Amino acid sequence: MTKYSRQRKLILDAVKENYTHPTADEVYNELRERLPTISLGTVYRNLNRLAEEGVIVRLRIAEGPDRFDCQTQTHYHMRCRKCGALVDLMTDYLEDVDRRIAQATGQRIESHSIMFEGICADCLKKTVQ
Repeated sequence: MTKYSRQRKLILDAVKENYTHPTADEVYNELRERLPTISLGTVYRNLNRLAEEGVIVRLRIAEGPDRFDCQTQTHYHMRCRKCGALVDLMTDYLEDVDRRIAQATGQRIESHSIMFEGICADCLKKTVQ
């Protein structure tokens, strides 16, 4: 078990407590209230290290900053076109896609990441009301 510094533990806790898949800036802004001496660089370094260690997952977003997820099991995400939320889609990971693409292209596919887009359940509820 890895021993974490106080700052790294607070950073990890901030990601675990935030199911919106926070950015480094969001983690920094949240922690600044509890730990005024923390720097943005410290937050970035620790998030990167936690992601490299597999403790959290870095989500690379094409139109924005990377976000971080405490759910490390393989799953998909959906971005809401109305509110911008990033939602976990806890469904079966389609491993067959990796195999089929590898066979069709001759490449070695190790994993895939699919970002779905649509309207989240919260926004759909607001539309109905």
